[in-house]
Amino acid sequence: MVSIVAAPAVAAGEADLRIDLGVALRHFDYREFSTSDRLLDRERGIIPGVFFELSSVRGRLRGGVSLARFSGEVDYTGQTNLGLPVSTVTAERMVTLRPWLGWDSEYGGTALQPYVGLGAHRWERDIRPTVLANGTPVSGLFEVYAWQTLDAGVKLRVLAGERSEGWFHATVFRVLDPQLRLRFSSGQDEARLYLGERSGFRLGVLGHYALDKRLRLQWDIGVEKWAFGRSAPVPLTTGNGSITVGTVTEPRSETRSIDLALGLATSF
Repeated sequence: MVSIVAAPAVAAGEADLRIDLGVALRHFDYREFSTSDRLLDRERGIIPGVFFELSSVRGRLRGGVSLARFSGEVDYTGQTNLGLPVSTVTAERMVTLRPWLGWDSEYGGTALQPYVGLGAHRWERDIRPTVLANGTPVSGLFEVYAWQTLDAGVKLRVLAGERSEGWFHATVFRVLDPQLRLRFSSGQDEARLYLGERSGFRLGVLGHYALDKRLRLQWDIGVEKWAFGRSAPVPLTTGNGSITVGTVTEPRSETRSIDLALGLATSF
């Protein structure tokens, strides 16, 4: 989830409109665990992305909305229901829309920017079918996660030059109403599961360099960690719910990512 520093403060009463856009790379590390905290499966890899943000400043108040999208394939290692090891690839697509509101402040001569935000997230996880070492085929699985986050954080300016600035940023957030839709390639009906709400955090450093009065080169390096709680079991059915063949449960999971973003910002 990409976070790019907001525009520098402008004079009181003056409005400023800013557009940010750029590219990003995400080192993605996702893990699922059993009720005894045994690792069940893991997905890990580098995923490219793009981001866009529109923001405005009026006096000390600033606000905006950002959109980030990551898409790519990562390595999957795990096991079947019978405990046999399996390796394949997973196609990931992640989209985040986040409106936010912040304000300029100061403490001991150091510039601060506290902020709050809401996030709407969608993650499509397409685990590809494969074949075990003994020749047994393993069906694929398509999962769609959707959830919201409530964010609160602060940016602290640590470098102030004639044409450049550097900031440290820290955010804590709460995952709200996480849901998962399971689509099976083996013929079962789609299942919907409700996951446990958990908390997470983001830490990073960011900065920009002024190319001219209106155009800035900017970068952001950040780490993030968050989780979903284990779902309750739900019936697994076929024939549009007419036949129950078992139950399905989503394990608890943890996600860690490292994001590197590079972009341009222009103001009007």
